[in-house]
Amino acid sequence: MGLQLRTGKNGKNVTSDSDGRLYAGIAGTDRYVLDDGNKLAASLSDSNTLVVQSGAMLINGRHVTLDGTQTWNIPNGAQGKKRSNLCAVRYTKDSNGTEIAEAVTLSGDLTDGDPVDPAYNNTSILQNGTTISDYPLYRVITDGISANDPVPLFNVLTPLATLGASVDQYTKNGWDVIKIKNR
Repeated sequence: MGLQLRTGKNGKNVTSDSDGRLYAGIAGTDRYVLDDGNKLAASLSDSNTLVVQSGAMLINGRHVTLDGTQTWNIPNGAQGKKRSNLCAVRYTKDSNGTEIAEAVTLSGDLTDGDPVDPAYNNTSILQNGTTISDYPLYRVITDGISANDPVPLFNVLTPLATLGASVDQYTKNGWDVIKIKNR
């Protein structure tokens, strides 16, 4: 189709696809929590409820925000059994092209031994035809009828300004370890 101006006034709308490709090209094609708000910090309010605080994320270039708080329901445990629960953000694209992000809890099987994480859809949204993709944020293990503290499964993406400042700090302190080829 050739060159196209995406963010200029040319009678064509910016699409979520082109915008997602832009973010993925700048930040990377994976999934990241951004250095924003409370960085999606979480705690259990009871054995069945994970509460996640404000923040933002990129899921394969798609920008998802959380203002305020979001809860995930943790299924009841069973006496003498363990289970792994993944509290995830699920991206869905329907047949009309409408895209949403929602909170889902993916639960593994009850077991007597070490619990195994449930399967989830890890397909990149950047692949054409992807209609469902899960981004697990926290693992919560239920042990009997109690839930263990949530374990974060994400990294917070370092902002470019912070990264640039750290490189500047290295060079100012005489730690000039960055060599520029063909200079």
